[in-house]
Amino acid sequence: MNINCKVISSLCLIAGEVCFSACQESIGERLERETRDYTEKNCPQRFDKDGTIILDSLVFHNDGKNDYTYYYSIAHTYAVPEVFDKVKDETRQSLLNGVKNSVELRHIKAEGLNIIYIYKDDSTHQVIASYKFTKMDYE
Repeated sequence: MNINCKVISSLCLIAGEVCFSACQESIGERLERETRDYTEKNCPQRFDKDGTIILDSLVFHNDGKNDYTYYYSIAHTYAVPEVFDKVKDETRQSLLNGVKNSVELRHIKAEGLNIIYIYKDDSTHQVIASYKFTKMDYE
């Protein structure tokens, strides 16, 4: 009888471990869910009262690329690629400083993910500017 109790106890422990491990999300799955939830709850998010800059979505695809991407729309009247080209270095440095100092991105940086900012014209959806920061950039 004692052997049967040990066998049953062992089987229950193994079954519990299998169930518990099957229910855990991977980091990629968790980030994909969190960005989807954030987008659904908070986007579009205006950054000024004129609606010049709008956060359309925050996206992470669990596809192995490790890209954590912010998609923004810029009001058509301000979405002039030549203007963005003139300030691209300043904008890049400003965004990089924000990434380096961001408490909200600490778990993203800890995973070594790429952090990408994509700006599009709100009417044509043409990409005006794109900035990608890798682990080597923000560490």
